[in-house]
Amino acid sequence: MKPEIETLKKFMQPCPVWLVCSEAPNGRLNVAPASWVTLVSYSPPMITVSLKPDKDTALNVLAKGWFTISRVPFSLAQKLHLCAKPLPRGENEADFADLPIRWAEIDGKPWPRPVQSIAWAGCMMSKRGTMVVGDHLLVVADIHTMEADGVAIQINGASSDAILYVAQGIYGCLGVTGRVKPF
Repeated sequence: MKPEIETLKKFMQPCPVWLVCSEAPNGRLNVAPASWVTLVSYSPPMITVSLKPDKDTALNVLAKGWFTISRVPFSLAQKLHLCAKPLPRGENEADFADLPIRWAEIDGKPWPRPVQSIAWAGCMMSKRGTMVVGDHLLVVADIHTMEADGVAIQINGASSDAILYVAQGIYGCLGVTGRVKPF
């Protein structure tokens, strides 16, 4: 029996949610939440991220070859949710959500991320490239640089304030859930 999409979504959640920051060829920032980010290799450090191929994020990643992924604290759930709102092409989601972004230049490359990130990684598209998988584009990326707040992850426990996506408009972290306002 083939599962229905809504049943499949419930089966796969809750899951971590990341903010993917990318830059358009014209220099415009794009910020989008993504819950399909997976570590696929420790050595070399690599991730995959699944993106909708017709959206600005995927187009920017393909054009520039780099992006960042950031974990943000639960206190930013509403801003993260607002970054998912479909805006006209070219509008900046971070500005719309009033989400401050910090740019850091490392090895001559700009790496944007939310100011309140608890962990982030700068990723470069891998030579392994991309693959269309169903209705999404699977991007394989090498982790070029990363930082993590020591409070974000504890070695001897599952303590994290990072946001989990639960269901439409519902986010949580370990032991906490809350509904965000609709768009």
